[in-house]
Amino acid sequence: MSKHTVSAVVLAALLPLLACDDDGVADPVTNTGTYELQSVNGGLPWDTTVSLVGITITYEVRAGSLILQEDGTYRSLTALRATTDGDTEEAILEETGLYTWSGESLFLNPDGEVVIKTGTRGGDEIRFEAEDVPNDLIGVGVWIYRR
Repeated sequence: MSKHTVSAVVLAALLPLLACDDDGVADPVTNTGTYELQSVNGGLPWDTTVSLVGITITYEVRAGSLILQEDGTYRSLTALRATTDGDTEEAILEETGLYTWSGESLFLNPDGEVVIKTGTRGGDEIRFEAEDVPNDLIGVGVWIYRR
């Protein structure tokens, strides 16, 4: 094997490491982009009904996206339909803020809030559990986004 062939093989082996930080975790810039909502509790659309003070409201999550920018900011959009006593309204909920990665954990810090929401990444998928769901939709289980 020539000296150039050995150098090329060594360089090819090192290229994946060049995109990693000191912990061997992929550079956050490579994790940027748009992640589309794939499911809420296993499917989409997903709905839940709540009763408050004699009023029954059905919420339906129809679609969503989580956009991670290279500058460390994010934007979450969730298409929601709410039906109260036969009257239906549709809305797009938006949340913006800053994000950071630590290993496979994604931390969202919404603008104007003290809370940190944590998601877990596996490949091109990000998973959020109930209290950490973007846009503060409380108690709606597991949300999965995929790029």
